[in-house]
Amino acid sequence: MYIKIIDPEDNLKQFHTFSLIASDPFSDSEEWIIKAEKLKKKNIIKLNRKSFKEMMERTFFFYQSGKIEDYQNEIPDMIVYYLSVPDTAPEFLTLEKLEAYFKDAEKRLEKVESTIKKQE
Repeated sequence: MYIKIIDPEDNLKQFHTFSLIASDPFSDSEEWIIKAEKLKKKNIIKLNRKSFKEMMERTFFFYQSGKIEDYQNEIPDMIVYYLSVPDTAPEFLTLEKLEAYFKDAEKRLEKVESTIKKQE
């Protein structure tokens, strides 16, 4: 499973660091996957799909600070929640096919954003 965090228009430039935690909402167990890493323009997170069976929730924490001393107690400036893996998620056997899918998805997103801007 690949999760890609991209910032095509530098909208996230106020954030310098991010963390990721996996959790099980039923048992409240948690596991830190990423601990205060630098946020780049493109970030690819590779996760084992089977890991979603035990811990189906992912929480991304974004921080404005570039240096996080105590990631477990730092208050994030933005939080994004992700729950489970949908059955309709496409599966790719090569990284090249996955990257092509992401590029196509980015083009579709640009069209949607363009349409929204025209309506404003």
